[in-house]
Amino acid sequence: MNTHKLRISVMAVSVGLALSACGGGGGGTAATGSTTTVGTVTGFGSVYVNGIEFETDNTRCEMDDVPVSGATNCGLQLGMKVRVEGSIDDSGRHGTAHAIHYDDDIEGPIANVQTDAANPAIRTFTIFGLPVQVEEGKTTFTHENVGAPAYGFADLADGHILEISGYFDGNRIVATHVERQVDSDRSWEMKGAVSGYTPGASQFSLDLLLSGVMVTVDIGGIALPAGFDNGVYVEVKVSAWDSASKVATASKIELEDRHDFDDDEDDAKLRGVLWQDDAGNYFIDTVPLQFEDDMEMEDHGNIADYIGMEVEVEGVMRDGVFVVEEIEQEDGDREIRGTVTGVTGSGKTGTLNIGDFSATTSNQTMMHQEHMDLSIPDLLNQEVEVEYYVDGSGQNIATHIECKTCRPGS
Repeated sequence: MNTHKLRISVMAVSVGLALSACGGGGGGTAATGSTTTVGTVTGFGSVYVNGIEFETDNTRCEMDDVPVSGATNCGLQLGMKVRVEGSIDDSGRHGTAHAIHYDDDIEGPIANVQTDAANPAIRTFTIFGLPVQVEEGKTTFTHENVGAPAYGFADLADGHILEISGYFDGNRIVATHVERQVDSDRSWEMKGAVSGYTPGASQFSLDLLLSGVMVTVDIGGIALPAGFDNGVYVEVKVSAWDSASKVATASKIELEDRHDFDDDEDDAKLRGVLWQDDAGNYFIDTVPLQFEDDMEMEDHGNIADYIGMEVEVEGVMRDGVFVVEEIEQEDGDREIRGTVTGVTGSGKTGTLNIGDFSATTSNQTMMHQEHMDLSIPDLLNQEVEVEYYVDGSGQNIATHIECKTCRPGS
């Protein structure tokens, strides 16, 4: 159990976003209301986050505080944790994204790469002393240099520079997306709360992601942002790291929001791992939670039963606290949308390909278009939405396939 008590009084900073448009949307979803959704990207066609298909035709996009324009799907990758501001229709499955913001959780050289003895599909390492966990088949891997060889689970090695996006579970980051950076990259990043700072001092302590993992930051000669003080949450650009002394040399320091929501929002959705500190407070990532007495719960009658599970909560933000009105366990199923480029098999049993993606189907796979029952050959060259999970051997198993373009006699 994590022994650090998160301070709810950390200053929240309002950051004005200068965002630009990106393309890649679907068509025709009538969405109403305004909502903020935080979760991982699970599919494209439009952009899927937390099981919701968001159209992105006129979406303003920002990647690592840099406006993005002209990039397909805002330049996002599967597994990236994002904040989506937009609207969702009454079905809760479709919406329109007005703005999408992505910012990694941590970036730097990794150390202590180990494979879990009980489960070889899990590997762990540290970045600046903060533990990170990846899982084969669940964590997505990419390389910053599109011309470089593919980078994956088996390639992890001490010293590699990685950018991590994922869920903090109170002890570690459970990575959903990993991007290897070029070896010459020295624009590393860490986030956390400031402590031990004295005006005029050359160093301060940083509590990484409010985890209790402490590092020393060497300010050097850089200018500190207005409002810098103990307790504020900051992002530190790191140019050098001494692992023996746990000292990071800062090249820039900026005030940062400690979570992806405004302090007050009337409609909020959040997915992550539920954890609890030693004082009994509940969190998802660094977001403190408060549970309504009449909160809706699925599967469990006691909130403590959800600890350590990936969950989705819905509610409102009040004074920086997420007031939970509904909570449900997530089974980790994924979604992808695209044109089927290849099929094998007959009936419902076989495989389908969407570009480089491949999934296995069986008699248990639901295939349909409105009231039409379909077979695997019917899907070739059709646009489909596939719900799937990754089994223990790393295979994608399709559970539900909806054909968007199939017509009788096609």
